[in-house]
Amino acid sequence: MKKIFDVLPPEKLKEKEVIYLPKKKRLKKGWILFFLILALAIFFLKEFPSATIEIWPKTEISKFETDLLVDRQIENPNLFKKSIPGQNFELEKTISREFSSSGRKLKEERATGNIKVFNETTYSQVLVATTRFVSKEGKLFRSTERITVPAGYYEGTKFLPGEIDVEVRAAESGEDYNIGPSTFSIPGLAPSPSYTKIYGRSSQAMSGGSKKEVLVVTNEDLNNAKDFLTDRAKEEGEKFLKENTPIGFLLLEDISKTEVLDISFSAKAGEELEKFNCQIKIKAKNLIFLKKDFEDLIKNYILSKIPGKKIQPESLKTNYSVENFDIDSGKVFLLVDTEVKIYPELDEVFLKKEISQKQIEEVKIFLKNQPEIDKFEINIFPFWAKVLPANFESIRLEIKLD
Repeated sequence: MKKIFDVLPPEKLKEKEVIYLPKKKRLKKGWILFFLILALAIFFLKEFPSATIEIWPKTEISKFETDLLVDRQIENPNLFKKSIPGQNFELEKTISREFSSSGRKLKEERATGNIKVFNETTYSQVLVATTRFVSKEGKLFRSTERITVPAGYYEGTKFLPGEIDVEVRAAESGEDYNIGPSTFSIPGLAPSPSYTKIYGRSSQAMSGGSKKEVLVVTNEDLNNAKDFLTDRAKEEGEKFLKENTPIGFLLLEDISKTEVLDISFSAKAGEELEKFNCQIKIKAKNLIFLKKDFEDLIKNYILSKIPGKKIQPESLKTNYSVENFDIDSGKVFLLVDTEVKIYPELDEVFLKKEISQKQIEEVKIFLKNQPEIDKFEINIFPFWAKVLPANFESIRLEIKLD
């Protein structure tokens, strides 16, 4: 038997009811909100205004002069003693320069070359060192070593001369002896028959003969080079120190101490050179000090001399000169000339007290009557406000310096 189920359709969801306000009521609520915000804004602007007053105090340029000690033995600046700490600053540098030789001498060179000696006799011939050989041009040369010229010999029915090479040197210097290939006789063999049987012949030109004036290094040249670089050492050392002074430090010029550690030359006196080099190694030393220490002490010194006034740091100009110094002991005494713009220190609490809750016109009259004020400018918010705020924190004073 089949079961029968009744399926009921789901109930339709009830639609959400939307309530619409009449257009007039919505406009009314919008206007109420607008006027409420406007009223609050007016209230806060009225009750909590703000003002900024830019004040240019009267300024003047003042000059000061004081002594100052840079001392390597102290660690901190001392205003009472007018001293600041210094530091040793040492560097080594090598200076080199080329110099010209001034000496002159006559340089003579004798020509040299090789001769092949022929022997057409049947016996050998000994020729001692310095044996004379005379060219067909009449130029005399001498052998540089002892030789034995072998005897002639037969090859079959043909007779061949013995031969040997020997080095020769001209008897005199000069280019005249740079002769071309030639034949040579041996005067020492005359008047024997060997004179015509033993002779020499060159296949290449003689060379090296000369007679000329050349430049040489003198002791005076070396001493002048040494003196020149030694004189330059101080200038070069100070320049090197200045170029390598650490950032933030000051170097006192013209008091550097320079020591020559070593001197060397590329040549000796008597050498035939047109130019030579001289090199010196130096050690330069000086005192350096922090620029901040120097400027801070000068500023504090000036402030101690002008109670109730301030300085404009950007206008500070200093010029110092060395009165006395001892680099080895680490003390330098300076005379410092200073120029700076100063102005009266304004009592902001007093000013705010006098101008708060005052009409703007009253404030202007008051500020104009203050002898320490040169000019001013008042900016108030909101712009329609006529009275300065009662709250001191809502009044801002800005000091302006041209």
